[in-house]
Amino acid sequence: MPTKKLYFTNRSGIELAAYIDIPDNGNLRTFATLAHCFTCSRFIKSYSHISRMLCAEGIGVMRLDFTGIGESRGDFSRTTFHTNIDDLVDAAGFLEQHYLPPQLLIGHSLGGLASLAAAQHIYSSRAVTVIGTPDETIHLYRLLSSERTRTDKPGKRAITLGGKRFTISDALLESLRHQQMRDIIENLDKALLILHAPDDDTVSLASGERIFATARHPKSFVSLDSADHLLNKESDARYAGRIIADWVGRYLLIPANGE
Repeated sequence: MPTKKLYFTNRSGIELAAYIDIPDNGNLRTFATLAHCFTCSRFIKSYSHISRMLCAEGIGVMRLDFTGIGESRGDFSRTTFHTNIDDLVDAAGFLEQHYLPPQLLIGHSLGGLASLAAAQHIYSSRAVTVIGTPDETIHLYRLLSSERTRTDKPGKRAITLGGKRFTISDALLESLRHQQMRDIIENLDKALLILHAPDDDTVSLASGERIFATARHPKSFVSLDSADHLLNKESDARYAGRIIADWVGRYLLIPANGE
């Protein structure tokens, strides 16, 4: 699976970093975008394993870093849920201009919600996969808006996640507080695959069940069994990738494997 590191500019003039994974058999059928979880980045190992499974089926993958995360430029403290959506839409535009329009959007955790919201603006998309994703952004708002996160800087809060310290803005919290996902999920008009582990201790299984109950068909729900939230075990990540690759084939505009 050849991987190319590249940069592209979003609508705000900020340079975003991404990996482009290309099938090594020359059988590139379409592209997918892969959106990371909150404060994560494209360097999460499980994303590479998922991408490898997709590339084996001719689906190239763009793994991008949202503004201010990983190697992307910009100030993370000035980002909101809506800037994540914009970054995804701009990434899809870059793929359409330089490679192929993405037909599949994959999102992990909060990246799953961003992918669901971006799908309505990415006209080439035909399917969305969410992994360990909450059904509403209000859950993250409640986690991040506690008194202990306040700082002496007006409009700013400090959080520590995964041993790393981040500064977030009240604007981010307000975007999480007021974003209504139910209508977006209900009117998705794309095929939807939900992957969720029953013992996910970061996002409860009930969230995945609510997404499934709200969405229209075609929709599918697959258990990730004993996997953790980040799919740290390679076998769990590869399983997720195989499920996505097998499932999405019937929704692509092009024949599976040239048949």
